[in-house]
Amino acid sequence: MIKINVKYNLKKIKEEVNILLDKHQLVNNQQLLLQSIEGNDWYSIKAPYKIRNDLRENDYMKPNTPGDWEITKLIKDTGICRTRLMKLKPKECYSWHHDVGDRLHLAVWTSEKCFFIEDKKLVNIPADGHPYIVNVDNYHTAMNCSENDRYHIVGVFREQL
Repeated sequence: MIKINVKYNLKKIKEEVNILLDKHQLVNNQQLLLQSIEGNDWYSIKAPYKIRNDLRENDYMKPNTPGDWEITKLIKDTGICRTRLMKLKPKECYSWHHDVGDRLHLAVWTSEKCFFIEDKKLVNIPADGHPYIVNVDNYHTAMNCSENDRYHIVGVFREQL
C-alpha cells in the first residue's frame, strides 16, 4: 500500500458524501457510482463487462458529482475511473478475492477496527485526507470490526481485462 503525498479536504468530502447519502440509495445497501459513462448513472455498479460485453473500466470516466466538489477534484487529479462510494457495515467483510491492477482508496469514515487485508496482513487505511494506492492483483478483503459503518471512495487506476 502506498500513501499519496497529496491531502484532500476530508471535511468537505464528508459533507459531499452526506449530500449523496441523503439523495441516493446505495445499491445493495453498499455502493454508489461516482463516475459513469454519461456522468449521470449512480447505480450500474456491476463490473462493466457484466453489463455489456464491450464496456470496460475506462468507459466510466465522467464524474457524477458537481465540478466544484472535492470528490470531483480527487477523481480528476488522480485519473481514476469507475469510482464508487463503498460502505462496509459493522461486523462484516468482503469475500476473499482478487482483481486486476491498482485501486485508489480514500477513507471517509473508518476506525482503527477496520482493516484491509493484503498478503494476509491487516492494514488500516486512516481517514487522514490522503488517498492510498492498493494493488489488488493478490487475494485481499476488507473487514469492519467496529460498531460503525465504514465508507471509502474507491477508484480504478488500470483497466480490468
